[in-house]
Amino acid sequence: MASHYFWYAGSDIQRSQEGLLRSLLCDIFQQAPELIPIACPERWEKSDTLIDRQETDTAPWTLAELQEAIDVIAQQPELKVNFCFFIDGLDEFSGQHLHICTSLLKLCASDNIKLCLSSRPWNIFEESFGRVPEQKIYIHELTKEDIRKYVENILCSHPRWQTLLLESKKSAALVNEVTVRAQGVFLWVFLVTRLLRDGLTNCDTLGDLHRRLDLLPSDLEPFFRHMMDSVEPFYHEKMSEMLQMAVKAGKPLPFSVCYFHDQEYEDSSYALTEPITLWEPEMFNKIRNIVMRRLSARCMGLLEVNGGKIEFLHRTRMSPG
Repeated sequence: MASHYFWYAGSDIQRSQEGLLRSLLCDIFQQAPELIPIACPERWEKSDTLIDRQETDTAPWTLAELQEAIDVIAQQPELKVNFCFFIDGLDEFSGQHLHICTSLLKLCASDNIKLCLSSRPWNIFEESFGRVPEQKIYIHELTKEDIRKYVENILCSHPRWQTLLLESKKSAALVNEVTVRAQGVFLWVFLVTRLLRDGLTNCDTLGDLHRRLDLLPSDLEPFFRHMMDSVEPFYHEKMSEMLQMAVKAGKPLPFSVCYFHDQEYEDSSYALTEPITLWEPEMFNKIRNIVMRRLSARCMGLLEVNGGKIEFLHRTRMSPG
């Protein structure tokens, strides 16, 4: 078994064909090392020389070399190993979708390789892989009731929703609309229900909530753009700074980074002149709450404080996670 998932918000390698081939070959060679000299004979021959010289550096693999290696494996006439490749997020591949479809269809031609692919139902993927109804599953149809229950539970937990239930019988239509538009994407549902709860807090009418929903994009990428566009222009500079810091860090940041960054923003010599002090629990919680409110205003939920760390909202990171 070998696997890979494409992720548009990840690094370049995570959304590229090179990343796919590297992942598959790594899994293949770990489970069937006897295929290494067959798939890449030149590197196999050079490996003995490198070992003799006690060297570890090798030339980087090219895309053509990676493709050739997996093609050789797929074309072996008497391959004694059967593989199933699980590939997630085809729609998040950054290259030409027709090209990746062609490459995967070549793998399908092998009697020893089966593919399990997932993607949003785009025409290019339906045309390439979805012609046999018995060979595909629409996940959003299987998760529809789970999403409906989640939306109902989240909205019902807000006191204002109970009032709307008494005022109108059309509240079920709102839940149904969210469920249908979600297309099985739970992150979209999470974001939408959070915004609808904000509307409930503002005492929006049921009509207001429907209009809120109508304004929200159905795809995640434009949804994130919508969230960023809704940040007050006054905060744009600091939003940009915090998002860039979080991306460059590569891991969750202590919430104190945001606090001290603001202090430095006001006084560039802050770090040099302020005495070092240990925060008492009361001060710790006070500053954490300040940071939470600042991030909420500046980043509209794309960055959140979880415990003592600043983290990207699940799967929104703009560069992996």
